[in-house]
Order: sequence, then structure tokens, then C-alpha cells
Amino acid sequence: MSILIPPNAFKGSLSEEDAAKAIAEGLCKHRWKCDITLFPIDNRGDCTASLLNKNWNAEIISVPVHDLLGRMITSFFG
Repeated sequence: MSILIPPNAFKGSLSEEDAAKAIAEGLCKHRWKCDITLFPIDNRGDCTASLLNKNWNAEIISVPVHDLLGRMITSFFG
């Protein structure tokens, strides 16, 4: 059996990553024979991209782009 643990933060108490670890720890105490994958998520946009890049070991690539006002800024993708 494979179990995916994709929690959001528990506002004011646990981060996404800490929540995922706590859930996995609880499952491991029951000694189930399963593969557990921690995949914390976030609903704030930029943080979600960072978490996805981290979980997939993505290469972060910086690129020059124009913002909504036509100014040059640096952005990134993974």
C-alpha cells in the first residue's frame, strides 16, 4: 500500500512540513507495511511552487521578465 500525505498548514500551530511529518509518525506507530510519501502543500501560490520544486528536486531557473507595468524584473520557474 502507498500513502500520500499532502497536508496544508495547521494555522498557528504546525507548518505544512511539520504536519506531514506528524501524520507520518502516527501511521508508523501502527507498523503498517506501506510506502509513505510526504508532499506538503500550501494554498498561498508562491509557497506552493516552492514546495513542489523542493519535493520534485527541481532545478530553479531565473529569467528576466516584464511585470504588469512593463518593468524588467527577475522571476523563476522550476
